Amino acid sequence: MKLKLTAAFLTCALLLASCGGGASGPGTPAPGEPSPSVPEPTPPESAEAMEMENGAPQNVVLTNADGTASLRWDEVPGARGYNVYRAGSRYGEYAKLNAEPIPAASYADPVWDGSFHYKITGVSGEKETGQSKEVSGEISLWGPNVLIFSPDDDPSAVGNLINNIRARQVSNQFGKQRYALLFKPGVYSPDIEVKVGFYTHAAGLGLLPTDTSLEKLTCDARWLSSGENNNATCNFWRASENFSVRSDTLWAVSQAVSMRRMEINGNLY
Repeated sequence: MKLKLTAAFLTCALLLASCGGGASGPGTPAPGEPSPSVPEPTPPESAEAMEMENGAPQNVVLTNADGTASLRWDEVPGARGYNVYRAGSRYGEYAKLNAEPIPAASYADPVWDGSFHYKITGVSGEKETGQSKEVSGEISLWGPNVLIFSPDDDPSAVGNLINNIRARQVSNQFGKQRYALLFKPGVYSPDIEVKVGFYTHAAGLGLLPTDTSLEKLTCDARWLSSGENNNATCNFWRASENFSVRSDTLWAVSQAVSMRRMEINGNLY
Protein backbone atom coordinates (compact mmCIF):
# COMPACT_ATOMS: atom_id res chain seq x y z
CA MET A 1 0.00 0.00 0.00
CA LYS A 2 1.18 3.52 -0.69
CA LEU A 3 -0.45 4.84 2.47
CA LYS A 4 1.83 4.71 5.51
CA LEU A 5 0.34 5.07 8.98
CA THR A 6 2.48 5.98 11.97
CA ALA A 7 2.44 4.15 15.28
CA ALA A 8 0.23 6.87 16.76
CA PHE A 9 -2.42 6.35 14.13
CA LEU A 10 -2.16 2.58 14.43
CA THR A 11 -2.80 3.03 18.14
CA CYS A 12 -5.88 5.15 17.48
CA ALA A 13 -7.21 2.57 15.05
CA LEU A 14 -6.73 -0.23 17.55
CA LEU A 15 -8.00 1.65 20.62
CA LEU A 16 -10.84 3.71 19.23
CA ALA A 17 -12.02 1.90 16.11
CA SER A 18 -11.67 -1.75 17.05
CA CYS A 19 -14.36 -3.72 18.79
CA GLY A 20 -12.25 -4.22 21.90
CA GLY A 21 -10.50 -0.85 22.22
CA GLY A 22 -11.20 2.40 23.92
CA ALA A 23 -11.99 3.10 27.51
CA SER A 24 -13.08 0.47 29.97
CA GLY A 25 -16.50 0.48 31.53
CA PRO A 26 -20.00 -0.95 31.15
CA GLY A 27 -19.99 -0.28 27.42
CA THR A 28 -16.72 -1.96 26.57
CA PRO A 29 -17.35 -4.98 24.29
CA ALA A 30 -16.14 -8.38 25.36
CA PRO A 31 -13.05 -9.81 23.62
CA GLY A 32 -13.95 -11.07 20.18
CA GLU A 33 -17.33 -9.31 20.11
CA PRO A 34 -17.87 -7.64 16.71
CA SER A 35 -18.25 -3.88 16.53
CA PRO A 36 -21.14 -2.58 14.40
CA SER A 37 -19.86 -1.17 11.11
CA VAL A 38 -20.09 2.51 10.33
CA PRO A 39 -23.45 3.79 9.07
CA GLU A 40 -23.64 4.54 5.37
CA PRO A 41 -24.35 8.08 4.10
CA THR A 42 -27.94 7.08 3.25
CA PRO A 43 -29.36 5.38 6.37
CA PRO A 44 -31.26 3.48 7.58
CA GLU A 45 -30.97 0.93 4.78
CA SER A 46 -28.00 -1.40 5.11
CA ALA A 47 -25.54 -1.65 2.24
CA GLU A 48 -26.52 -5.27 1.72
CA ALA A 49 -30.22 -4.41 1.49
CA MET A 50 -29.48 -1.65 -1.01
CA GLU A 51 -27.41 -4.06 -3.12
CA MET A 52 -30.26 -6.57 -3.22
CA GLU A 53 -32.79 -3.87 -4.08
CA ASN A 54 -30.82 -2.41 -6.99
CA GLY A 55 -29.66 -5.82 -8.26
CA ALA A 56 -25.97 -5.07 -7.68
CA PRO A 57 -23.46 -7.92 -7.43
CA GLN A 58 -22.99 -9.08 -3.85
CA ASN A 59 -20.14 -10.53 -1.80
CA VAL A 60 -17.39 -8.74 -3.72
CA VAL A 61 -13.97 -9.97 -2.56
CA LEU A 62 -10.65 -8.24 -3.27
CA THR A 63 -7.27 -9.94 -2.79
CA ASN A 64 -3.67 -9.07 -3.61
CA ALA A 65 -2.49 -11.79 -6.01
CA ASP A 66 1.24 -11.17 -6.42
CA GLY A 67 0.78 -7.46 -7.13
CA THR A 68 -2.47 -7.88 -9.05
CA ALA A 69 -5.83 -6.74 -7.68
CA SER A 70 -7.98 -9.87 -7.98
CA LEU A 71 -11.75 -9.32 -7.74
CA ARG A 72 -14.54 -11.88 -7.60
CA TRP A 73 -18.23 -11.68 -6.75
CA ASP A 74 -21.50 -13.61 -6.83
CA GLU A 75 -23.13 -13.97 -10.23
CA VAL A 76 -26.23 -11.87 -10.87
CA PRO A 77 -29.09 -13.99 -12.32
CA GLY A 78 -29.79 -12.98 -15.91
CA ALA A 79 -26.71 -10.79 -16.28
CA ARG A 80 -24.79 -11.10 -19.54
CA GLY A 81 -21.73 -9.43 -18.06
CA TYR A 82 -20.31 -7.02 -15.51
CA ASN A 83 -18.62 -3.63 -15.31
CA VAL A 84 -15.79 -2.79 -12.92
CA TYR A 85 -15.36 0.74 -11.59
CA ARG A 86 -12.32 2.09 -9.75
CA ALA A 87 -11.58 5.25 -7.76
CA GLY A 88 -8.46 6.49 -6.01
CA SER A 89 -10.37 7.02 -2.77
CA ARG A 90 -13.50 5.70 -1.08
CA TYR A 91 -15.79 8.57 -2.07
CA GLY A 92 -13.89 9.71 -5.14
CA GLU A 93 -14.98 9.56 -8.78
CA TYR A 94 -15.31 5.99 -10.04
CA ALA A 95 -14.25 5.31 -13.62
CA LYS A 96 -15.15 2.18 -15.60
CA LEU A 97 -12.12 0.00 -16.34
CA ASN A 98 -13.52 -2.30 -19.02
CA ALA A 99 -14.63 -1.28 -22.53
CA GLU A 100 -17.13 -4.14 -22.89
CA PRO A 101 -19.04 -6.11 -20.22
CA ILE A 102 -16.93 -8.82 -18.58
CA PRO A 103 -18.58 -12.23 -19.05
CA ALA A 104 -17.19 -13.86 -15.89
CA ALA A 105 -17.83 -12.86 -12.28
CA SER A 106 -14.19 -11.99 -11.74
CA TYR A 107 -11.63 -9.41 -12.83
CA ALA A 108 -7.89 -8.80 -12.45
CA ASP A 109 -6.58 -5.24 -12.27
CA PRO A 110 -2.87 -5.52 -13.19
CA VAL A 111 -1.82 -2.85 -10.67
CA TRP A 112 -2.30 -3.36 -6.92
CA ASP A 113 -2.75 -0.22 -4.86
CA GLY A 114 -4.31 -0.44 -1.42
CA SER A 115 -5.96 2.96 -1.84
CA PHE A 116 -7.82 1.90 -5.01
CA HIS A 117 -11.52 1.29 -4.36
CA TYR A 118 -13.70 -0.89 -6.60
CA LYS A 119 -17.41 -1.21 -7.30
CA ILE A 120 -19.11 -3.76 -9.57
CA THR A 121 -22.32 -3.59 -11.62
CA GLY A 122 -24.21 -6.22 -13.59
CA VAL A 123 -25.34 -5.77 -17.21
CA SER A 124 -28.59 -7.29 -18.45
CA GLY A 125 -29.49 -6.40 -22.03
CA GLU A 126 -28.76 -2.69 -22.27
CA LYS A 127 -29.52 -2.04 -18.61
CA GLU A 128 -27.03 -1.78 -15.79
CA THR A 129 -27.67 -2.62 -12.14
CA GLY A 130 -26.74 -0.38 -9.28
CA GLN A 131 -23.20 -0.45 -7.93
CA SER A 132 -22.01 -2.90 -5.32
CA LYS A 133 -20.57 -1.83 -1.99
CA GLU A 134 -17.00 -0.60 -2.43
CA VAL A 135 -14.00 -2.79 -1.57
CA SER A 136 -10.35 -1.83 -1.18
CA GLY A 137 -7.10 -2.86 0.42
CA GLU A 138 -7.58 -0.10 2.99
CA ILE A 139 -10.97 -1.42 4.05
CA SER A 140 -9.70 -5.01 4.17
CA LEU A 141 -6.70 -4.01 6.29
CA TRP A 142 -8.26 -1.59 8.75
CA GLY A 143 -11.88 -2.73 8.90
CA PRO A 144 -15.14 -0.83 8.40
CA ASN A 145 -14.79 1.54 11.37
CA VAL A 146 -11.48 3.11 10.30
CA LEU A 147 -12.51 5.70 7.71
CA ILE A 148 -9.68 6.99 5.52
CA PHE A 149 -10.57 10.11 3.53
CA SER A 150 -8.90 11.93 0.65
CA PRO A 151 -9.25 15.53 -0.60
CA ASP A 152 -10.58 13.96 -3.83
CA ASP A 153 -13.59 12.47 -2.05
CA ASP A 154 -17.08 13.85 -2.61
CA PRO A 155 -17.52 16.45 0.19
CA SER A 156 -21.22 15.71 0.49
CA ALA A 157 -20.64 11.98 1.03
CA VAL A 158 -17.86 12.63 3.55
CA GLY A 159 -19.94 15.20 5.41
CA ASN A 160 -22.98 12.91 5.57
CA LEU A 161 -20.88 10.05 6.89
CA ILE A 162 -19.26 12.19 9.61
CA ASN A 163 -22.69 13.55 10.60
CA ASN A 164 -24.09 10.03 10.87
CA ILE A 165 -21.23 8.93 13.10
CA ARG A 166 -21.57 12.00 15.29
CA ALA A 167 -25.33 11.45 15.62
CA ARG A 168 -24.66 7.90 16.83
CA GLN A 169 -21.80 8.86 19.16
CA VAL A 170 -22.83 12.25 20.56
CA SER A 171 -24.41 10.70 23.67
CA ASN A 172 -23.09 7.14 23.34
CA GLN A 173 -21.21 7.35 26.64
CA PHE A 174 -21.10 3.62 27.36
CA GLY A 175 -21.60 2.30 23.85
CA LYS A 176 -19.56 -0.32 22.02
CA GLN A 177 -18.88 1.55 18.78
CA ARG A 178 -15.41 2.93 18.01
CA TYR A 179 -14.46 5.11 15.02
CA ALA A 180 -11.29 6.59 13.55
CA LEU A 181 -11.62 9.41 10.99
CA LEU A 182 -8.29 9.62 9.18
CA PHE A 183 -7.59 12.35 6.62
CA LYS A 184 -4.88 12.03 3.99
CA PRO A 185 -2.78 15.17 3.42
CA GLY A 186 -4.34 17.98 1.39
CA VAL A 187 -6.87 20.79 1.58
CA TYR A 188 -10.45 19.64 2.21
CA SER A 189 -13.69 21.28 1.14
CA PRO A 190 -15.12 24.01 3.41
CA ASP A 191 -18.35 21.98 3.41
CA ILE A 192 -16.76 19.31 5.63
CA GLU A 193 -17.09 19.86 9.38
CA VAL A 194 -15.42 17.31 11.64
CA LYS A 195 -17.77 16.65 14.56
CA VAL A 196 -16.29 14.47 17.28
CA GLY A 197 -18.43 12.41 19.64
CA PHE A 198 -17.66 9.60 22.07
CA TYR A 199 -15.02 7.03 21.06
CA THR A 200 -14.07 8.97 17.93
CA HIS A 201 -10.52 9.89 16.90
CA ALA A 202 -10.00 12.42 14.11
CA ALA A 203 -6.45 12.62 12.77
CA GLY A 204 -4.45 13.93 9.83
CA LEU A 205 -2.10 11.49 8.12
CA GLY A 206 0.60 13.97 7.12
CA LEU A 207 4.01 14.37 8.71
CA LEU A 208 3.00 17.81 10.00
CA PRO A 209 -0.32 19.28 11.13
CA THR A 210 -0.13 21.78 8.28
CA ASP A 211 -0.10 18.93 5.73
CA THR A 212 -3.84 18.36 6.29
CA SER A 213 -6.20 21.34 6.23
CA LEU A 214 -9.84 21.09 7.37
CA GLU A 215 -12.39 23.87 7.60
CA LYS A 216 -13.96 23.21 11.00
CA LEU A 217 -13.63 21.00 14.08
CA THR A 218 -16.45 20.84 16.63
CA CYS A 219 -17.04 19.03 19.90
CA ASP A 220 -20.01 20.55 21.73
CA ALA A 221 -21.58 19.57 25.05
CA ARG A 222 -25.31 19.96 24.57
CA TRP A 223 -26.38 16.31 24.83
CA LEU A 224 -26.28 16.10 28.63
CA SER A 225 -28.29 19.23 29.39
CA SER A 226 -30.59 19.53 26.37
CA GLY A 227 -28.67 22.58 25.20
CA GLU A 228 -29.43 24.63 28.31
CA ASN A 229 -26.18 24.59 30.29
CA ASN A 230 -23.64 23.11 27.82
CA ASN A 231 -22.45 20.72 30.52
CA ALA A 232 -19.16 19.16 29.37
CA THR A 233 -18.34 17.28 32.59
CA CYS A 234 -19.10 13.92 30.95
CA ASN A 235 -17.58 14.57 27.51
CA PHE A 236 -14.89 11.86 27.66
CA TRP A 237 -13.07 9.45 25.33
CA ARG A 238 -12.33 11.28 22.08
CA ALA A 239 -9.35 12.85 20.33
CA SER A 240 -8.19 15.14 17.54
CA GLU A 241 -4.66 15.10 16.22
CA ASN A 242 -2.24 16.33 13.58
CA PHE A 243 -4.25 18.60 11.28
CA SER A 244 -4.91 22.27 10.70
CA VAL A 245 -8.29 23.97 11.21
CA ARG A 246 -9.15 27.06 9.19
CA SER A 247 -11.76 28.56 11.56
CA ASP A 248 -12.81 28.97 15.20
CA THR A 249 -12.90 25.68 17.10
CA LEU A 250 -15.17 24.52 19.92
CA TRP A 251 -13.60 21.72 22.01
CA ALA A 252 -15.87 21.20 25.03
CA VAL A 253 -14.43 18.20 26.85
CA SER A 254 -13.68 16.93 30.33
CA GLN A 255 -11.17 14.07 30.68
CA ALA A 256 -9.78 11.02 28.87
CA VAL A 257 -9.44 13.18 25.76
CA SER A 258 -6.59 14.70 23.77
CA MET A 259 -6.00 17.49 21.27
CA ARG A 260 -2.39 17.30 20.17
CA ARG A 261 -0.22 18.59 17.33
CA MET A 262 -3.03 20.83 16.09
CA GLU A 263 -2.92 24.19 14.30
CA ILE A 264 -6.02 26.31 15.00
CA ASN A 265 -6.33 29.31 12.69
CA GLY A 266 -8.96 31.06 14.79
CA ASN A 267 -10.22 31.11 18.35
CA LEU A 268 -10.20 27.97 20.47
CA TYR A 269 -13.14 27.70 22.89
